[in-house]
Amino acid sequence: MVKGFEGDIVDFANHIIELPIQEVEEDKKNETSKTKFHLDEGEKLLGESESGNALLTKGEKGIYIHYLDKGKKYRVLQKMFDTSNYANAYFTSDGKKVLLRLNNTEAQLLGLDDLTTAPFEIDGFTLAKNEGYNGYKPEVTLSDNRIPVWRDPITLNFIPEKEMSNHIFKSPDGKYIAKTQMKTILFNRLTKSEITLNEANEIRNKYNWSSDISKEEKDIIIERRKQLAENSDKQELFGKIIDVCRNLFLNVANEEEKKKRCNRAIEDKIEWYITKECDFASLIIDRLGYVCYRKNEDNAEEQRLLIGRSVLYLNYVSFSYDSKYLSFAAKMNTDNFRSSQEGVFEVFDLEKEEVLNRTENVHNHKLWAVWMTMFSKNGDVAFYDSCANAYLKHKVDNYNHTEEALGKSLLCFSPSGKFIACSDQNYIDYTHHPNGNWGHQPSGNVFIHSVENFSECLEQYNDLGDGISGVAARAGSVSSASFSQDETKLLVVGTDGVVVIRNLKNTMGNKKKHTNIELRY
Repeated sequence: MVKGFEGDIVDFANHIIELPIQEVEEDKKNETSKTKFHLDEGEKLLGESESGNALLTKGEKGIYIHYLDKGKKYRVLQKMFDTSNYANAYFTSDGKKVLLRLNNTEAQLLGLDDLTTAPFEIDGFTLAKNEGYNGYKPEVTLSDNRIPVWRDPITLNFIPEKEMSNHIFKSPDGKYIAKTQMKTILFNRLTKSEITLNEANEIRNKYNWSSDISKEEKDIIIERRKQLAENSDKQELFGKIIDVCRNLFLNVANEEEKKKRCNRAIEDKIEWYITKECDFASLIIDRLGYVCYRKNEDNAEEQRLLIGRSVLYLNYVSFSYDSKYLSFAAKMNTDNFRSSQEGVFEVFDLEKEEVLNRTENVHNHKLWAVWMTMFSKNGDVAFYDSCANAYLKHKVDNYNHTEEALGKSLLCFSPSGKFIACSDQNYIDYTHHPNGNWGHQPSGNVFIHSVENFSECLEQYNDLGDGISGVAARAGSVSSASFSQDETKLLVVGTDGVVVIRNLKNTMGNKKKHTNIELRY
């Protein structure tokens, strides 16, 4: 961040050089410095203009421009980095300023044209606490009285701060809202009815036992289990056990022998569970998880959308731009008796109230915990799991086909929906690395992908932590990102409060070219 100009410090605008500044190849740096300019001790060559009339260097006291034809040297930046940490940052709607949030009541307004900052007084106003908004990154526009106003960068609708503070998922046009917490219902699979906690406990007391039970009491419960198994649909009650046993004999050629061995294995396994201390009652009781959503109207009836049985987390809910579709991302539990997928993603038609696509496997590999889902302005929807692998479904084919960008996590769509920013943050569970580096894996990498060809990476950057030479002991992980409205700039906020604004190369098309100089704050 520019600290302010002192002494011989000058502005780019007042000293025109030919742009873009091009990075000098390593094998040419010594030759360039010897023939065109003498570098002081410790001074590093950063780049040169296309015509070679100017060099950009980094020295002990700052960043310098050297005009070779004039033999003059100017310091343009006193310091490349500062030590400030920012809670977050937002583009203004014109893309010419950035609001740097210091805390809930203080901010600075940074002009990207002159690289100067000004205090931004927000006395009595609390910046939004819930900054995630339907998978988008809110930006800031300035009203006439200089009070910051929050605006969705996709819909361009203003968002009242009091609504942003509510911990709910909300459609871009405000028509629908969904709770962040799922609703869990206890369900008796045999009677096909919802049950209370007391009724569930009665079933557990009837069919489960603890290690300190007497032999007489245990025999009574075992007899209850046998009667239940005899009087119930075995596929309904012991579905997963039966499926596992059948898979054991898939390679047996003789069908009669296969059936005989399979049936014997199923009977032995069921008998084993009947006599084993286990949560036998979970064969009867389902814990069903639901997304709760409703129209954002007074007295609107709450609707439930089934996620599945034994849901561990509801991670994210998002709505399409036109409020016609809802998608959710969730992580499931596994159990001994019935199959459960690790991760589930679903697209739901809100008007027809039907599931369009339930995704548990993609291209013959199952999803792990699905972390986030987001729609673009065009109606395309993206999601990613903990591997991390990112996936994209297009509205034009009714979300039937899934494209993938392996090894990527999602950050945000661009305002037009033509591009998407990704990182590669993932999760390694303890069972795979019990003595090593398990848990959430941070990363400062940012990748710009084309939505038209999702597997194609257009640009790649690492402007945080170890990605920058000479910057050490920083968190180096991307916290959030957003595109400017014209999609020529990308703003990235690091988990340690570092804010980076980069001009993009390949998203501009026929738009006016920008300098490739990177601005770092």
